[in-house]
Amino acid sequence: MIEEVQLVYYGAQAGGYLEARLMPRGIFLNDSSLFPGGRMVPLPPREYEDLSTVLQHAPYQAWNDRYEANVTDIPSVRLTILENGQKRTISCDIGEGPEALQRVVRWIQRLVYSVSREHDIEQTRTVAVVASFLGVSETAIVEAVRAGRLRAYIIEESGIGQYRLPVEQFQRLVLGGGTTKRRK
Repeated sequence: MIEEVQLVYYGAQAGGYLEARLMPRGIFLNDSSLFPGGRMVPLPPREYEDLSTVLQHAPYQAWNDRYEANVTDIPSVRLTILENGQKRTISCDIGEGPEALQRVVRWIQRLVYSVSREHDIEQTRTVAVVASFLGVSETAIVEAVRAGRLRAYIIEESGIGQYRLPVEQFQRLVLGGGTTKRRK
């Protein structure tokens, strides 16, 4: 069982610092600008369970300890996973390392963004969660959202977009009640 997941984000140059510690009972946020000194925010149990499931299916034990870019002054993160009393820490520059690692980092970043902006996280699921459970890419989910085949809430538009899908739609997709393909 994964007992805690910690993500520490270090911004490039003077870009700030963020610590997010996710536990079954909630998320502790310590941010250099939004939450100096820290703040505990409750999470719906399913959100933590979904993250735990994705991590348990990711080969995080086989990841390298460090993934570095060949450039300087880019943000980096330190991800620590506590499972059955054993800690595993992976450090990486943003965009470096295996896709599964980047997916987990993006998921936690989006969750932190949602919590810090007080979005309703209980009734929605991230693109990363939906893609992971369906075994498709996040890009495929975003393309389905943009084509109108999936409903989603925009939380921030950048890159491929950051969306959250309604939980009832997520449950239908995961339980076999739908796909990202258009029905005739």
